[in-house]
Amino acid sequence: MLGDRFSLSRNEIVANWIRWYCTLVGLAGLGVVVFGLRFSLLALVLLTFFRSGVLDWLMLVLRGNRAQAPVRPRSASSYRTIKRLGTAGRWAALAALLLFELFPFYWVFVTSFKTTAQITALRSVFWPDPWSLENFQYMLHETKFLVWFWNTTRVATVTCAVSVIVAALGAYALARLKWRGAGGLSTAVLFTYLMPGIMIIIPLYQILAALNRTFTRVLPDFIYGDHQVIHMINGLGGLMITYPTFGLPFACWLLMGYYRSIPTELEEAALIDGCNHFQAFFRVILPLTAPALLTIALLAFTGAFNDFLFAFVFVRTEEYTTLAVGLAQMVIGDIFPFGRMMAASIMMAIPVTIIYMLAQRFMVEGLTAGSVKG
Repeated sequence: MLGDRFSLSRNEIVANWIRWYCTLVGLAGLGVVVFGLRFSLLALVLLTFFRSGVLDWLMLVLRGNRAQAPVRPRSASSYRTIKRLGTAGRWAALAALLLFELFPFYWVFVTSFKTTAQITALRSVFWPDPWSLENFQYMLHETKFLVWFWNTTRVATVTCAVSVIVAALGAYALARLKWRGAGGLSTAVLFTYLMPGIMIIIPLYQILAALNRTFTRVLPDFIYGDHQVIHMINGLGGLMITYPTFGLPFACWLLMGYYRSIPTELEEAALIDGCNHFQAFFRVILPLTAPALLTIALLAFTGAFNDFLFAFVFVRTEEYTTLAVGLAQMVIGDIFPFGRMMAASIMMAIPVTIIYMLAQRFMVEGLTAGSVKG
């Protein structure tokens, strides 16, 4: 009520207004990025109007002397009505949010089963009529979709294996072993994870090009020269090396928290029984980290599976094109093959969805591991 606002002290009023305007500034920045400048300005004007007290003052003027009348207590039926309205409003908001999130997936699904004529003529917009597998047949028989899929799967599998092995060993050294510089290196790992990929793509390309020239000159042809697939440039070898550079920092950070949640008494008991640090790690600690390792494997696999930037820059040979780059090449100028792209998206999502469905329980356990002690 308006009277409660004037019952606050001056410091409390100032603090409330500071918090309010800080929130407005944050909402303004987020609104400009997401919705655009006009919508954000209109929303801020409305929010400020309702918050400023002008609406309360207008209501007092319109009500006149009735504002001085004592407030009647609400009846039980009135309270129940207000509660029901509040519940209905919350469910309506959740339903709107759910529709906003799920409608793009529904649109991709139904569009993939439409013919090109249905899409261009805007017939049966929300439901295919008739259902057609034309787009799936075109992607499987008229394009190199299966080759792109095989290249992407190979790169993602190797990236997954490298990320799991290196992160498991590196995080254990940072979390368990006592050596000078461990704390600083842990902080550096976290900052590395925050660096965007576009900033290091040119240095990475220069490194890969130098490695490619060196391997071509030094290694025999039957090891490197005759196997284009493992070349650092225009091959899949460069992608297999560079993709873990972004998954490893997060993987190490996640496993460090997991290792710290494991009691040190288990490792000490293994050391007393005659194990060295490597044996204690592989026989005692590593089996306990299976949920976290599975989480890292899933994130590394999906990150490499969906990447576009590195594959577009490092691989220019059509034989080793990945899915993201191959689908982008289907867009010619302003001609976007909606049905074919949606069908390809469905086929891309099926294997990853199956993997996540099978490993969902372990992934949730791995992401929350190390959040509490004991």
